[in-house]
Amino acid sequence: MIDEHGNPNIDPARDVKSVPMGGATQVWCATSSRLAEMGGVFCVDCDIAPLMKEQSDQFSISENHTEGRDKGVAPYAIDPAAAAQLWSVSEQMTSVKFPT
Repeated sequence: MIDEHGNPNIDPARDVKSVPMGGATQVWCATSSRLAEMGGVFCVDCDIAPLMKEQSDQFSISENHTEGRDKGVAPYAIDPAAAAQLWSVSEQMTSVKFPT
């Protein structure tokens, strides 16, 4: 986000980050020894994201689009049954069988 003078408007508490801040988690994931031999984790702010409670108010976005939003991974996003179903549907839609 840029203000009216062309200056970056950086506020990490509201998820408004600089380009380096925005890319830091991806770099951390690619290089962190904590993630060696580990897959299928969701990361945020250079760490493994905590599991959020399944409550609709945690997923709501306020008028300014960031306030009140918890950082973490929703239970449905790491559900093995949902992942298997998505895999199956993807194979059907693409007519391609992928090794599991």
